[in-house]
Amino acid sequence: MCDTMVLRNDTRIVFGKNSDRDPGEPQLIQYCSGSEGLAQATHPERLVKYDTRQFLRLQEASQGFTSPYNALISRPAWMWGAEMGVNECGVAIGNEAVFSTSPVQKDGLLGMDILRLVLHNAESGNQAVQMIIDLIERFGQGGDASYKGHLSYHNSFLVQDSSEAFILETAGFHWAVKKISSIGSISNAYTIGCDYDDADPLTQHRHHHFTRRHASALHLLFTQGHVRQRQSAEKLSSTTPTWQGIRNILICSKTTRNKPDKSMRSICMDSQGLIKSQTTASLIVESEGGMCLAWMTGAPAPNLNPFYPL
Repeated sequence: MCDTMVLRNDTRIVFGKNSDRDPGEPQLIQYCSGSEGLAQATHPERLVKYDTRQFLRLQEASQGFTSPYNALISRPAWMWGAEMGVNECGVAIGNEAVFSTSPVQKDGLLGMDILRLVLHNAESGNQAVQMIIDLIERFGQGGDASYKGHLSYHNSFLVQDSSEAFILETAGFHWAVKKISSIGSISNAYTIGCDYDDADPLTQHRHHHFTRRHASALHLLFTQGHVRQRQSAEKLSSTTPTWQGIRNILICSKTTRNKPDKSMRSICMDSQGLIKSQTTASLIVESEGGMCLAWMTGAPAPNLNPFYPL
């Protein structure tokens, strides 16, 4: 489970994400080209379920892409794709697991593979959104994204460049996109209703309210994504667009000295009790005047570990 957010004003735009995954899963920081590890796998940890299915699907989907842009990424050690990253053009992307009533494709692309492939090929945020939509419509999405056990889901993406930001929510082959004017945040819950700027034809003509049509209410009981999304949106509304301001939201935890949070309602998540996810890596990207700066923890628990400028 994860939380991703963006805050902007007339001159500055700041992106942040907490990556919440299995506490035993290594996550690597890399500055790399799009060709690295694609023709021949170089991910240091090998999982048969990924290498024999999703990685092959990725190799198929990547045909025709030139991947001209390097990217700074944070990636689980067993896959090519990334949880989050920013490319040399200043395009930053983070994705979230969302749970729909639509079936998940076993042979679809992992959201993290989509994310990295687009980072290496998109020059702007708008172009990144269109690439994600095209990949999902052509190859589908799904697969098993869990390090241990099994977890399949659809994807929500937050995309920004130096001047614009977008929320793109998907369910199967369906999608809706909304441009962010000042504040935007996503978690493990759908947020777009009828207020999208663009959507697939079926959504526009028949199922106008994207969340009501696709969201699985049952999964919200377990992910608590709607609770964390409301928290981040409220905190963003009283925050200035600086990397320190976003950091202060990413480190928010309901855990106290005497009582750990076991509810999955903390933006900075701890693996406690039945909770099998924790914040394993964090990223902040600040863009202003054509300049882009990134900060990453490279470690779990951003409330205990520093953000390093890269």
